[in-house]
Amino acid sequence: ASWRTFFPFLKKGGWRKISDELRFYFFLRRDPPQSSAVVNISHFFVLLGFALEIVTGFALLTLSGSHPVASPLFGWLFFLIAPQEVRLLHVTIMWCLIAFTVEHLYVTVLMDCRERSGLMSSIVTGYMAHERNP
Repeated sequence: ASWRTFFPFLKKGGWRKISDELRFYFFLRRDPPQSSAVVNISHFFVLLGFALEIVTGFALLTLSGSHPVASPLFGWLFFLIAPQEVRLLHVTIMWCLIAFTVEHLYVTVLMDCRERSGLMSSIVTGYMAHERNP
C-alpha cells in the first residue's frame, strides 16, 4: 500500500473513476464501479478526523487542569485556537465521523445488494447462501 492510494485524483483518469463511483452511489449509473477511488479519499479524511479528534480531545482535557501529562503535550493548541473553537472543532469532527458511519453502512448494504455475494449479509446472519449447480 502507498499513500498515493488516498489521492486517486492525482493519477491519470482518477477524476473519471471518482465520477463513475459517485454516479453509482447516487443511482445515476447501473453497474458497480471497478475502483474504490471515493472510498480511498474518504478513508484519508476519516484518518485525519480521528487524529484531529484525539488532539482536540486531549487539548480540551487540559482545561480542567487535572491532567499533568496532557497539559504540556496538548496545551499549545490554545495558543493557536481559542478554547471554544477547539471544542466546536471537536464536536464537528465527531458528528462528521457519525455521518461517515451511517454513509458507510449505506454503501455496504448497497454493494451487498448489487453484487449478491452475500458477504455483508453473512456478517449479520452468520449464513452465506450459495447457488447450487443443477
